[in-house]
Amino acid sequence: MRKFLFASVLSLAAFLFLVPAQLRADGLNFTFSEDVNNVGLVTLTWQLPENPVPDLSESGAGFEIVNVPMIGSLSGSPPAPILGSLFFLNASNTGFQFATDLGFSLSGAFQPQLYWGDETSPNFIPGIYSGIDVFPANVDANGAPEAATLIIATPEPPSILMYLVGFLALAGVFVVRKV
Repeated sequence: MRKFLFASVLSLAAFLFLVPAQLRADGLNFTFSEDVNNVGLVTLTWQLPENPVPDLSESGAGFEIVNVPMIGSLSGSPPAPILGSLFFLNASNTGFQFATDLGFSLSGAFQPQLYWGDETSPNFIPGIYSGIDVFPANVDANGAPEAATLIIATPEPPSILMYLVGFLALAGVFVVRKV
């Protein structure tokens, strides 16, 4: 019995030491930024589950998530909480739209998707995406669409906590071994 307990606790401790970088939280951080000439640097940040449940979806067209809490900031002003709806478009028109003011479309010859899977249960793909603002009002001084960036990132898990649990498991092994 002691050997089984010892092996189990040692295996758990080894597991916690070896895999903290591979574990991830359930959720993705989104950061959208665009330097609008007439306004300044606009930044929106929000968090969504890795596999969101859309409020509205249309097969082959995209999906909408409503009432997403965000933090919005404009260069020179403090960040402020806002609530908005996000429309994520499908692979043939990759990007998203925030309300009626900002629209992001990927630019370049190779356009990776922001998500994969069916619109009723999409899976976001972490990465850094370069694109343009598709709204005609948001153009630079030369009349070209404003450049924009979207970053989808996985939040780092609390590695220190996992290491602490691993140390406690090792301490438990040594206590059991002495008993």
